[in-house]
Amino acid sequence: MNRIATSVAVSAMFSCLAGPRAEAQTAQDIVGTWTLVSAVAQQGGTQVETFGPNPIGTLMFGSDGRYALVFLRRDLPKVASNNRASQTSEEG
Repeated sequence: MNRIATSVAVSAMFSCLAGPRAEAQTAQDIVGTWTLVSAVAQQGGTQVETFGPNPIGTLMFGSDGRYALVFLRRDLPKVASNNRASQTSEEG
């Protein structure tokens, strides 16, 4: 009897310590619209803010597997012609 009580207590203790199990994410877990909060890349031992210190952006995942990604740099200077394809070398 003492052996059974001890084994039940030990198994109860181990099941409590194991805690909740991690579940794998599915594609449906990321469906929706997400907002960019930072864009930092590692280059060597340094961090580089790819789209500047305060980027803006949106990432959308559809349930059909398609996605759209838009990242913008807030401090991008204006181009005089209002057309980046025809900017001057001084503006680029």
